[in-house]
Amino acid sequence: EGLLEQSHLPEEVVVVDQPPLADRPEGFYETFGTLPIVLVNLETPSLSRSRNIGARRAKGDFLLFLDDDMIVNSELVSNHLKVQKEEKVDVVYGAISTSEDLPTTYERDTKNLDPLGFFLKSPNKKWDGMTLVTSGANTLIRRRYFFNVGGYDENMPRMEDIELGYRLYLDGAKMYYSASPWAIHKPASTGGTRATQINIRYTRLLSKVYLYKKHFDGWTSKQFYLLVIRNALTFRDPISGTFYLSHLRQVFWPVQTILMLYRAHRKAVMMLNSEIQEG
Repeated sequence: EGLLEQSHLPEEVVVVDQPPLADRPEGFYETFGTLPIVLVNLETPSLSRSRNIGARRAKGDFLLFLDDDMIVNSELVSNHLKVQKEEKVDVVYGAISTSEDLPTTYERDTKNLDPLGFFLKSPNKKWDGMTLVTSGANTLIRRRYFFNVGGYDENMPRMEDIELGYRLYLDGAKMYYSASPWAIHKPASTGGTRATQINIRYTRLLSKVYLYKKHFDGWTSKQFYLLVIRNALTFRDPISGTFYLSHLRQVFWPVQTILMLYRAHRKAVMMLNSEIQEG
């Protein structure tokens, strides 16, 4: 409905539909008769693979990636294109908020963030300027740059949009964050790709380890590992560093977290070695 009401109508809307077939209401897309929908049906939920498939089906010079749980205003598309033209950039990362207003301060505890978590993630507040990341939920990307870097890394279960942004930057794309083309994010707690990520703590840690090993291997990765071990020994969340009283009730929390880090490290190394062999 939000895309139907755009002041600048999109040339096409590629929808990658991937819940179980039995859960897809019959005739749903016919209710958006005037919207130029290109429907792609997938049976296995994914983040990176589905976006890559959708991008390959798209025909325009610019790809606007939106999540399925976004509420957009009528100026979203036109604001993306306006920022792209005025700033002469190849990527526009639009602001995202979980409420009706954009936050004016950094929403995370910066004291406990690992260096990459702080460096590569946008503050998600009211500002405009160059950035190194994208968001799969609300980002405009020049088509040729997207395919130049190979699209999303399908090995990554999470943080695939941040990793893509860094490769776009390395490839020379000019990237801009703007509060102008903003959207409201209403994430569900269950369903979708969450069904394929049973242990979310491990999935988040694996994604972060993979990102470090792929782009910042060496002492930078070791620093992150040391931070995770410190968090484990002090009963904190391995990545955010947040302390919860419930962790104290888990006597083996430190050991479990360190073993999880070792498992994530081995898995990340295996995935990266597989990439090199395929390349």
